[in-house]
Amino acid sequence: MLTQIRRRVRAVLRPVLRDFDTFFDAVERLPYPAAIARPDFAALRAHGSRFSRPLDRLPKQVRLLEHDPREYRSQAEVIMGARLVVVPLLRSCLVASVTPLSAMLLGKCVILTAGPATNGLFTDEVLTVPPRIQAPWRMSSTAPGGTGSCGRKTAAAGYRYASGLGGEPELVARLLDQVCSWYRSRRGSAGASTGGRSH
Repeated sequence: MLTQIRRRVRAVLRPVLRDFDTFFDAVERLPYPAAIARPDFAALRAHGSRFSRPLDRLPKQVRLLEHDPREYRSQAEVIMGARLVVVPLLRSCLVASVTPLSAMLLGKCVILTAGPATNGLFTDEVLTVPPRIQAPWRMSSTAPGGTGSCGRKTAAAGYRYASGLGGEPELVARLLDQVCSWYRSRRGSAGASTGGRSH
């Protein structure tokens, strides 16, 4: 999700295990305009997201954005129009999506829900809020900080983190390193089980 402070918009990009209900509860406590990508309710149900409100019962400051979730350029354009990117995850979510990293690379401050998908991955690169019960209050109190000096520092740290991960060549290299490491460990354990004899 992305948030707009004055001209800057908040929007949800991915349907996977997102906690839209908590996001809406938080937005209702804020004076800022907000937006979400027009939801595909079938996809939301298929991916286990929480979105219990009908579209005509959304907070009054939330507007719907039209974009193609399959197109990275469309997602990037939505993020570029944001000041603050909010990704409210369910506690059951185990893997954070590419949305936070995309936002970091575009220099945006990111708010994430703390949980298995984010714990241990970030330090000062994102602002975090607890899941569910305390989340609306914490998210609404954290959001203003994301637009001031705290947000600028977080955005800068996030950019350094995301840009340091590299691109596709670095990803391929890391995958190859992991495969080779796994293969060497398997050969080592096989050698130990046969007393070091080769066959």
